[in-house]
Amino acid sequence: MPYPNNTSIQAFADDFLLVAAAKSERALGALAMEALRKFKIWSDRHSLSISTAKTSYLLLSNLVRGPSIFWEGRSIKKAGVMKYLGLFIDEKLSWSPHIKEMGKKDHQQHRNLQKIAGGSWGLTQKMRIQLYIAVTERTLAHAASAWSRDITQKQAAMLDTIQRPFLLKITDAYRTAPTAVLQLITEIMPLHLKL
Repeated sequence: MPYPNNTSIQAFADDFLLVAAAKSERALGALAMEALRKFKIWSDRHSLSISTAKTSYLLLSNLVRGPSIFWEGRSIKKAGVMKYLGLFIDEKLSWSPHIKEMGKKDHQQHRNLQKIAGGSWGLTQKMRIQLYIAVTERTLAHAASAWSRDITQKQAAMLDTIQRPFLLKITDAYRTAPTAVLQLITEIMPLHLKL
């Protein structure tokens, strides 16, 4: 069953993404609802249950309000930021919400590692660097090919802020030490350059 023109659908495990393009709010809403109707037929045929309560849409457009989209009698809510496959995507495709959320995740990992290993982690500096690269950088690098191409100065500063506590822990330096110096001492690249 073909989907309407100017729509496409991408599914991965239990997440699906429907993309629709139109020139007006009304046309966009109608197109999205028709594509959702066809998706519902397919999901029913394959005994898949879709939660309309968890369904939302993200508007990437200059339209003021966005369309009214209904699915199974429920209004689909408009989101300012949407998480899809571990990426936090905002309306302006700025990627700042993604960097912020990945920073929160990394800082939680940092706290968990401190609980396990104690104040100095009980590890040599070389092992701390390896742990940082294996865990922290890999977490931040998730889907970097999609979001890290045009990092702004503000986003580079956000990435430095995320990296800084790890550099302090690796070097045992004073909290007043500049981030650039810590990067130089540890030979760890600034995140915005590495990504």
